[in-house]
Amino acid sequence: GVRNINEDETLFLQRVEEADGQLEMIYSRLLEQGELTDDIAMVKVEYLGPEEEKKKYSPEYLKLLKEAQGEYNGGNLDKAIELLESSKGFDVTSASSYAELAKLYLKTRNYALAAENSMLYLEKDPGRAKYLYLASY
Repeated sequence: GVRNINEDETLFLQRVEEADGQLEMIYSRLLEQGELTDDIAMVKVEYLGPEEEKKKYSPEYLKLLKEAQGEYNGGNLDKAIELLESSKGFDVTSASSYAELAKLYLKTRNYALAAENSMLYLEKDPGRAKYLYLASY
């Protein structure tokens, strides 16, 4: 038999648009066009946004964070730490609480707790190299 090779480089992109980026549907649409003569591998990359933006925090939790910020700005690091530590009792704890605790513990030279909170932060946001460094203490 005679092989018919489609040289339209936009054909694949058209199928992706038609299938709205759904891998199984893209594959089906390609097969509808004819037999595949090459191996095909598809990977879907999708940005869902930071998890922190999707979470809803209680007004009490947000008030606690604001109080901690005020104490920090006023130079009362121990009170800021106390408030941030109490924020861990909420069901949804922001990664930024752990980040701020790590920095405060570093400032007060409590390296073990700085490392511990850095690790907790990294569990929620693994891409932050600065906290990998802090966690190594």
